[in-house]
Amino acid sequence: MEAVCREAEVLRKEVARKQTQLNDQLILIKNMEEQIRSSQPLSSVEIQERKRAAQMIDMDRIHQQMLFKDERIVELNNVILDKERQILDLQVLQ
Repeated sequence: MEAVCREAEVLRKEVARKQTQLNDQLILIKNMEEQIRSSQPLSSVEIQERKRAAQMIDMDRIHQQMLFKDERIVELNNVILDKERQILDLQVLQ
């Protein structure tokens, strides 16, 4: 009985070792597939899709900048109006 248990344990370790090797090989295969995909020239459709995505990102960035600048202009305009009121108040006091 003890010999059977030892043999079963040896077989379990062997299976675990083989599974580890298979997992390592699977990772290598996936890495190689990714390298092949990245080395192949892009089709015209893929190029257009990437350009379109880049343009959308650029448009979003420009839109965010415009919103920020518009808010800043409003803030500065409010500061100017406040300063003009202060100047008028000072002129009235003199």
